[in-house]
Amino acid sequence: MQKPTICFISRKSTPKYYSIERVISQIESRIRNRYNVRHERCPFESRGFFRLVLNIVHFLFQKDADIYHITGDVHYLALPLRSRSTILTIHDCASLHRLKGIKRFVFHWLWYRIPVRTAKLITVISDHTRQELMSFVGGNIHKIRVIPDPVSTEFKPSKREFSRHCPVILQIGTKANKNLDRVILSLMGLRCHLRIVGTLSSGQFQLLKDSGITFSNVRCIDDEQVVKEYQDCDMVLFVSTYEGFGLPIIEAQSSGKPLITSHLPPMSAIAGNGAVFADPFDTDSIRRAIDTVIEDEDLRRQIVEAGLENVKKYNADGVAELYMREYENLLNS
Repeated sequence: MQKPTICFISRKSTPKYYSIERVISQIESRIRNRYNVRHERCPFESRGFFRLVLNIVHFLFQKDADIYHITGDVHYLALPLRSRSTILTIHDCASLHRLKGIKRFVFHWLWYRIPVRTAKLITVISDHTRQELMSFVGGNIHKIRVIPDPVSTEFKPSKREFSRHCPVILQIGTKANKNLDRVILSLMGLRCHLRIVGTLSSGQFQLLKDSGITFSNVRCIDDEQVVKEYQDCDMVLFVSTYEGFGLPIIEAQSSGKPLITSHLPPMSAIAGNGAVFADPFDTDSIRRAIDTVIEDEDLRRQIVEAGLENVKKYNADGVAELYMREYENLLNS
C-alpha cells in the first residue's frame, strides 16, 4: 500500500537564526517511516503585496499531497490550498500585538482570521497561544490542538564547570521582545561575559559599549553552532517580554544549564520548576535572579535537575507522535 504524502510548507529560507525550521526538522525526520515527506518553501519572502501574490500563485496548483502542513509564519497560504487537507501551525500572535493601523488590519485577516477559518485543523505550540488566538479571531475551538515544540536530541547536558567568578551568560535573540536592552542594564557592574546570539542594532551595540560589559556576538549560525553556544556558556538568560513558546527554555534545560526566564506565560509554564523567574520589565528583578544563580550553588543544582526532568515532556519522538495522530485523523476523515 502506498504511503500517504505529507507536504510541509515553509517560508523562504534565509541565513538567519530561526527556531521554526529547527522545530519542523525534528518532526520531519521522525515521520518518514510512515509517510512520504516533501518540503516546499515559498519562492519569495512575504514582504509586499506583489511577493505575497506570487507565493499564493505558486501554491495554487498544489494538488498532489494528501496533507499540506503550513509550518508557521506564512499562514495566508491556507487560502490557495485544499481546505480539507490543510493543517496550519501558529506559533504566536506577536504581529497582532506589534502592528497598528492598516498593517494590523491586513495581518488580522490574511494571517489569522481567514486562515484559521479556512484550514481543516489548527495546531498551536502552547495553551497561551491558543487563548490569544481565540481572543483575536474566535472560530471553532474544537479544531485547535495544542502541540508543544520539541527539543532536539542534539542538546545534551554539558560537563562544563560553572564559573562563578566570571560566568558566560548566554542571551538568545536581539529582537525587541527578547529584552536585550534591559538585560544589558541589569548586568552593569557585574563581572561576567555576555554572549549574544542575533543581529545587534546600532543602538544595542552602543548601549553595550557604554555599559562596560564584556560581550561577544554571533549571528546567522547553523544548528550545530547553536548547540555549541549552549555547551560553552555557564547560564542562560531568557527574560523575554513575549513568546508563543520559548524554545531556548527547553534547549537550555536539555543542555543542563541554569536558566533564568520570565515569570510571564507561557515561559513560566514551559519552564516548570527548572528555572529562576524574573520580572522582564524590572532590571532589579533580573539582576537579583542573576546574582542568586551565581551565588547559590545548591539552587543551581536544583533547577538544572528539575530542568532535565521537565524537558522529558518535550521529547521529539513524543511530539512527532502527536502530529502523526492528527495526520491520521485528517486522512481518515
